Amino acid sequence: FEEDIIVPFLQEIVGDDEYVTNSLWVDYTVDTESGELRIKGETDPVIVTPDAEPILVTEIKTKRSVENIDKPNPHHKAQAHAYLKGLSEKYGRTISDAIILYGSRTTFDVETFRIEFDPYFWRNTVLSWAAKHTEYRLNDELPPSTPEYGWECEFCSFRERCGKGNLKFENIGADGLLPN
Repeated sequence: FEEDIIVPFLQEIVGDDEYVTNSLWVDYTVDTESGELRIKGETDPVIVTPDAEPILVTEIKTKRSVENIDKPNPHHKAQAHAYLKGLSEKYGRTISDAIILYGSRTTFDVETFRIEFDPYFWRNTVLSWAAKHTEYRLNDELPPSTPEYGWECEFCSFRERCGKGNLKFENIGADGLLPN
């Protein structure tokens, strides 16, 4: 969807002094209440200047249907914020705009949302969430088995250990797992 439909579409609509790059890397650190965190990732297509400096970040997601989408998912908005923050630091200038595009895997219909970097959302939602989940990892604890969205368990590598999976496992730690 992204490479065959969205990238060619973006290439057709960019101005004469702009072009589309498949992705840009971000790798930076931020201070949180849990200490310094490293954020790494790769964007979806980005519209850039002739000098390859980002102008507009895109975040592309596919769904079964886009019929009832009226606002971007907070997780997707958070991901776009992480890219905007990282690219702003990397290029030494403010990059504040992103497009979150949802595409239907069956009909190819799309819904798009333009977002601007929101410092309050970044600080109080994105960094707070990252700090909380980093604490679980640093303390060698599983996060609570109460996800914000039911589908999250499908993608969680701990779903069996916390009891949300189909197998009979539990979080017993390493003691007693292997002989001697």
